[in-house]
Amino acid sequence: EEQAAGAEDQTPTVVPVYQTLIVTSAKAESFVQFAQDGSGLGNATLTLDGVRMMPEGIPEGTVTIGQVRGRWSHALNETGEPVTEGNLTVNAIEAAPELIAYAPITLTFDARQQGQMPRPGLPAQKPSSYQLKTFSLKAKNAAIDATADFASQPGETLPVGTAKLSVKNLPFVMKELNHFGVLDAADDPLLTAIIERVAGKPYADITDVDVAIARPKNGAFTIGKSTFEELFALVLTSKINELSGGNADVIAPPQPRLSPETITEDYGAQG
Repeated sequence: EEQAAGAEDQTPTVVPVYQTLIVTSAKAESFVQFAQDGSGLGNATLTLDGVRMMPEGIPEGTVTIGQVRGRWSHALNETGEPVTEGNLTVNAIEAAPELIAYAPITLTFDARQQGQMPRPGLPAQKPSSYQLKTFSLKAKNAAIDATADFASQPGETLPVGTAKLSVKNLPFVMKELNHFGVLDAADDPLLTAIIERVAGKPYADITDVDVAIARPKNGAFTIGKSTFEELFALVLTSKINELSGGNADVIAPPQPRLSPETITEDYGAQG
């Protein structure tokens, strides 16, 4: 054995520390069943009640989940088409404010897909449909709600249908997504420009936003106050400019004209 000398002598010894997390539940049940033929057909359920997670000896670090209900199934209907359905309800995740500042958090998800969804950029071979019946994520400071109903027909590259997206307290949501690394701060100028185009007003004036998305048969996608083509051109122009060594070149839409009767209040920039 030869001891290291020189600068390595000053390297501190790293000692792993393991924290015990105590998890209890008043009820915990699950069921999973898959076909053995490789088809992926099957179903599953999950039930949790009164979940409590506490680091050993640190009650102030406790996180509780009141109830979790989940169901998933992948089966063939009477005509032999694959149908996938899934739903999940979490009500509610709670913790001390210093641990999760925006608790309580609730989540509801319910979706259904029928048929094989077409590959991106390729015409559909068979009819298919996708319904997002409910997506609702609510916290103390913000909320996101969405629904969608789209269908694809043979020979069509893009689906036909409608969707709705509602975001409450958008600046807070964007800040948290940046904080957790879901979004890159370098893309903020581009994301800001996209949001402005979709909402049709300056980002600093946006707190809540409701976006209607639609595509009629043989028509174009409309996304809020913009179109898919406009947003794609915005992203493409920005990325080309970045690759050439410049900054993201984004231009905000003109501010809407206010009628003489309109009363405005200046709350300052948000986000």
